[in-house]
Amino acid sequence: DINQVLNDNLAVRLTGEYGEAGSFRSGIENKIEMFSPSFTYKNDDGKLTWTTQYTYDKLGRVPDRGPTRDNLPAGTSIKMGFAQDGDYVDDILQVVRTDVNYEYAPDWSFHWAASYRQAEQNFDHFYFGNYCGLDGKNSKNEACTKKGYIDQIYYWQQTSNKTTTNTFDIKGKFKTGQLEHQIMVGTDWTYEQREPRLANKTQNGSAIYGYVNPITGEREYSRGNGPLKISQHNYNEGTTYGVFIQDLIGLNDQLKLMMGLRYDYFDFSTTNKINNEHRNVKDSTFSPNVGLVWQPVPEHSFYTSYSKSFAPFGGQMGVNQVTGSTDVAKMDKEPQYNEQYEVGVKSEWFDNRLNTQFSVFDIHKNNIRYKPNPDSEPEVWATAGQHQSRGLEFSFIGRVLDNVFVRGGYGYTDAKVKEDKQNPEREGNYLANTSKNTGNLFVRYLPTEQWYTEVGVTYVGSYYPNINNQVKMEGFNRVDAAIGYSADPWNVTLAVNNLTNKEYWRSDSMPGTPRNVLLRLNYQF
Repeated sequence: DINQVLNDNLAVRLTGEYGEAGSFRSGIENKIEMFSPSFTYKNDDGKLTWTTQYTYDKLGRVPDRGPTRDNLPAGTSIKMGFAQDGDYVDDILQVVRTDVNYEYAPDWSFHWAASYRQAEQNFDHFYFGNYCGLDGKNSKNEACTKKGYIDQIYYWQQTSNKTTTNTFDIKGKFKTGQLEHQIMVGTDWTYEQREPRLANKTQNGSAIYGYVNPITGEREYSRGNGPLKISQHNYNEGTTYGVFIQDLIGLNDQLKLMMGLRYDYFDFSTTNKINNEHRNVKDSTFSPNVGLVWQPVPEHSFYTSYSKSFAPFGGQMGVNQVTGSTDVAKMDKEPQYNEQYEVGVKSEWFDNRLNTQFSVFDIHKNNIRYKPNPDSEPEVWATAGQHQSRGLEFSFIGRVLDNVFVRGGYGYTDAKVKEDKQNPEREGNYLANTSKNTGNLFVRYLPTEQWYTEVGVTYVGSYYPNINNQVKMEGFNRVDAAIGYSADPWNVTLAVNNLTNKEYWRSDSMPGTPRNVLLRLNYQF
């Protein structure tokens, strides 16, 4: 990261990164290349600031995919990777953005931001598979042929995304009687093009493209050079227009009210290039938010808030669920939306030696979609129901002694299926990969101004890996530690993660990283 002031009006900056990483899982690796030059201009009176930036980011990786833990035989090492030679995912991202701020009057400013984003993702890799038991059956109790091996299903994809955005807003302060206003009014526009091509690779007429023995690592695979049969090729376009207003009102010295409203209009279309079918859907929605902050004394601030957000057509860019063959006239196209309620307090204690935050929240995800009759009426969608997540969060950071600091927190989350018309038996089930209890505690000790040491524990409670709640994953405690030394312009840090080398699973298909060491050396100039 290099930055330089050239004169009173102009500064330049260059950030860059090159990295290669392996993994504790055999055959898994990645490489990153990134560079991003930018410049900032300020006029003589400092009221105009203009920044322009270009970013190139390339990530190549061998993806780490595998069967779920309960689908693996006893004795499978957590270090076993299932990728074959030649598996890859390549992501290339290029972004050009420009950002202008201009203070055209005291307490009033204009902001304009524009960007063009071009992303490509290509992959060819093992996507999912099942273990064939020694009895010749897999976890679904289906007959399989390669006993003691994971059968591998492969997918190939090429996707390009192009996104243009523009945002304009005006911010200002004014009074109406005794009320103080900090207002922001603006509009934005986004245009996106997306063209994915997807193929399920086959070999000799079979969807199974390879095999891996999870115990020995022995594998069979023939990548082949035959033509691919493209199963999906769509061209999608999406345009959204937004108008928003937000006002932070100072009612008095202790009480502030935040009110905001956003209106979105969206126009999505999709073309199935295989069947030459085309569909277009248009709609609009309002998203309000309101919050109240009460600070009766300088050390304590109480707040409450409500907000609403949306995602068209049940959580995706509309064209992902509205295919070229969808009968839009029959589709319930109201967007999926989230509602969040929150109440909390932020406090300072003991002359600001301890800071705490406590909140209680309730989040509803509404209008989740499903197809009532996918076989006879694949174009018809309906509203399945609602998910609810409610709980509390507590966090703190403080200075126990002059050279001893602590930080930590605790979270309780009760996330369940509230309503599900598609699968009513799931109502009351816990949402996937959500622990009821999580927490962490870290203690940092500074024996001198140059040295520090830190040790801490992170706790994640048990959880269900899928919404059917058939298998429960165990929770875990992980201990991390670090020691550092600083002597400007140098500083060095040695961190040991998973200090006790605990074996755990952070999801049903991904084990946690064993003990690992990171040595970091920085020089500032």
